[in-house]
Amino acid sequence: MHLLTDLVETGVSDNIFPGAVLLCAKGNDILYHRAFGLANRYENRPMQKNSIFDLASLTKPMATTAALMHLADQGLIAFGQTLGSLLPAFQGTDKSAITVDMLLRHTAGLPAYVEYYKSLVRHPHNRMHRLTQMLVHEPLVQKPGTAQNYSDLGFMILGRIIETLSGLPIDRYVAAKIYPALGIENLFYIPLVQKDKIVEGYPDLIVSTQHCPWRKKVLTGEVDDENTWVVGGVDGHAGLFGDAHAVFLFCLEILHALTGYPTRLLNPDVVKAACRRKDGFDMVAGFDRPSDT
Repeated sequence: MHLLTDLVETGVSDNIFPGAVLLCAKGNDILYHRAFGLANRYENRPMQKNSIFDLASLTKPMATTAALMHLADQGLIAFGQTLGSLLPAFQGTDKSAITVDMLLRHTAGLPAYVEYYKSLVRHPHNRMHRLTQMLVHEPLVQKPGTAQNYSDLGFMILGRIIETLSGLPIDRYVAAKIYPALGIENLFYIPLVQKDKIVEGYPDLIVSTQHCPWRKKVLTGEVDDENTWVVGGVDGHAGLFGDAHAVFLFCLEILHALTGYPTRLLNPDVVKAACRRKDGFDMVAGFDRPSDT
């Protein structure tokens, strides 16, 4: 572990990042768990082993994909279903035939990122509905199924599918159905309307991300992603917060599903199917895998 320790300490001392938490495990056993540097360099607040991070795009596998795998195991969705069959807003559009599997594998032909927040911030009401309409009308950049293009937009749409099928917004679905069953405590969304209360409940533990030039303040417990922020802090592509141990427990469930060990919640057959490559693309359904080249 000395090499890893040296690398992280060098990253802190060279100002590549102000702080980090490193957790290494083998199977169920945590071999190394240590905090480095600062959780907020403006306040000189030290990092702790249980510091809470904005997990950014880890939201995609750890919230959205997990929820969809759980819904699939209950028979409430099949990854081959189309947008037109699941969301009325997409019926009769150029996205109607896009499947859940394409969205998960980033082969739906959607652009990687669009700055929707710049328009939405001018509208104080019905932002989620407005964003959904923007997604409906967003031009495709490739024919669905022909290329892999990592896309936030696809997971925004998947978040709406989860809410439509379950009757719960994604933050409440994973908090009720996924994380308790996995024994995970410190993994959650922070809706903006609850930010102050949640931050107070984790004194000195929530890691600051940046001094946002657009919001003109240091972000602590407020999602860094602007498109998630503008709709209230909860969406399918970003918004999840958690500590290293929570990430470890989630990864352990996926590892057990893929290697034949008993799982706590997720169906191994569903996980294996999601993690299987298709059509020669590296990214699988909700996850990434190392390239063979």
